[in-house]
Amino acid sequence: MGSYPVLNVSDFLNDVSSRKSSQLSSSFIYNPKLHCFLREEDFILHQLIQIARDKELFLETFSKENISQISKDTLFISPTAWVNLLPRLKKSSNIILKWKDEESLIHFLEEPPPVQFYLQDGENEDYRLVVDGLNEMIFLTGYYSVAVKGNVYSLNSLDFERLFEVKKIFNEPFRKEISILNKQLPIFIKEVVPRLKKNRKSSTFQID
Repeated sequence: MGSYPVLNVSDFLNDVSSRKSSQLSSSFIYNPKLHCFLREEDFILHQLIQIARDKELFLETFSKENISQISKDTLFISPTAWVNLLPRLKKSSNIILKWKDEESLIHFLEEPPPVQFYLQDGENEDYRLVVDGLNEMIFLTGYYSVAVKGNVYSLNSLDFERLFEVKKIFNEPFRKEISILNKQLPIFIKEVVPRLKKNRKSSTFQID
């Protein structure tokens, strides 16, 4: 059986919860008497049903203008619900990440995300801190996760906050380095480098 996009998530989840048929396309109608879900997908659906029931409370944090722009095929997952949903999502092989115009299967990883820091010689006896991989990251603030090209990396709250602070330093689009004056190097070595090294579970730091 092929896959079918759900154009109205709330209606579909209500139908599943009520064990009613639900029209997914002009050629396919979900019928609970004829169709069933795999164990993990069934658990995920029931989690989403609970999330949909709490949707009105969650949407209170958005302005009316933002709410009007939310399409019917979108269901927000709060950070609290994400904690319970994530273990099941990791066991499913049918989760797709959609970002802008790109789609790819999601892989949930516990390993460090691919970001590297390099302290290199600069001009006039100064130095520069070069970062590689930061611009490709989508920071899921509140969820303590970052997404990179179809991979979602889960971090503990401290590692996430440290990496997010670095992201704010390199907040200009496509900025990959910052200059460090020669006289600033001792302070950088004493205060910044230890913090980056403490964040070693989520990055690689190298002095050239």
